Formats: sequence, structure tokens, C-alpha cells
Amino acid sequence: MKRTYDALQKQLNFLGESFFIPTHNSDREKAVRLTNQMADLEFQYGYLWQLQGLFHDLFWQVHGEQELAEWENILNERISLMNLKNYPYAKRIKDRYRDYYEKREQITASILNPGLDIPRTTNLIEGFNSTTIELRISSIRGFKKEKHARNYINAIILKYRFHKFKDCKTKFKMLNGKSPLEIAKPLNIFGFNFHANDWIIFCKKMKPNF
Repeated sequence: MKRTYDALQKQLNFLGESFFIPTHNSDREKAVRLTNQMADLEFQYGYLWQLQGLFHDLFWQVHGEQELAEWENILNERISLMNLKNYPYAKRIKDRYRDYYEKREQITASILNPGLDIPRTTNLIEGFNSTTIELRISSIRGFKKEKHARNYINAIILKYRFHKFKDCKTKFKMLNGKSPLEIAKPLNIFGFNFHANDWIIFCKKMKPNF
């Protein structure tokens, strides 16, 4: 809807000040129609756009703990000023606000730990889902049982968790030759050797029914 609003704004800008000319009735009528449409969109989606803009700033402009605290003060103030009583999308606003504070530690991890170079978006995960999981599943006509589908997806995810990076560049170049699980080191307590042990055998031992 933001694109629709921007398109209406461009049409209104294109009219310039012609609708102030008494003889330009058609331009005046068009300007009134465009203005009413924009006002309707602002009423329906204005608060959502505000919140979207705030989170855009969070992910791309906030750096460090102090700036995060300042951003959260702005967020809290904006929410407090919103009249959500009759707003059609009030629940979405409240849910997004509540969700942020419930998952604050995960959402702000890249901001509070700049030295770890944590990605600020989920583009890598979404890309994996669309180019790997979805493509593989779409090539299969179906599974006889839900259990088989679940095991197949789990196997794909496990394979890529043990798969070594090869094409990382710039500041992520040091990841080449290592798998995601080797980097995260959650298997150290099990003594798993990423260069010597077979991950399939290891996973079967961890979950025999897999």
C-alpha cells in the first residue's frame, strides 16, 4: 500500500498548482480525489508505516548500545502517542511491539555484538529456503507419510549445517573450509571431529529413529 500512496503523491505533484486556477475544474476534481485517497490510506496504514520506518532505522542505522537505547525511547514514545482504539490494525501494532521486547536479545544481537559480524537480515536463511529446500521439495511429487517429509527436510538442513563454506569473501573469507556447526561449536561437548567423523553416523547415534 505504500507504493500506492507514493504513486498517488506523484500524480498530485504532477498537477503542480494548476488546481488553483479557476478554469481548471478537472484538475481541481482530480486533486480532491487524490487527496481523499491518500487520506484514506494514511488512516488505514499510517501507524504501520511509522512502525515499519522505525524498524528499518533499527536494522540499518542503529549502532551500539547507546544508540539502541535512544531508538527504544523513540519507539516507546511513538507507540504511546498512537491512538489505537479504533485503528483497524491495532493488534498488528501491539503484537509487533510486544514481539520486539520478547525477542529483543535475538533481534539486537548484531547491534550489541558488533565484533561478531552477525548479519542484520535473514536474507541468507530466506535464500537457503527458496533455492534449496523449496526447489528440492518441488521436484518431488509427494511423500507417503508426513514423517517421511519431515525427515527429508531435516536431512537437507543437517547436510547444509555440516557442509563447508567455499565461496565466502571479504570479511567472511575466514569461514571457508568450515561448516556452520563447526563455527558455532555446539558439538564440542560430544567430541565430534568435523574432519574425521561421519556426520550421518553421528546423527543416527544421536537420534536412532532418524
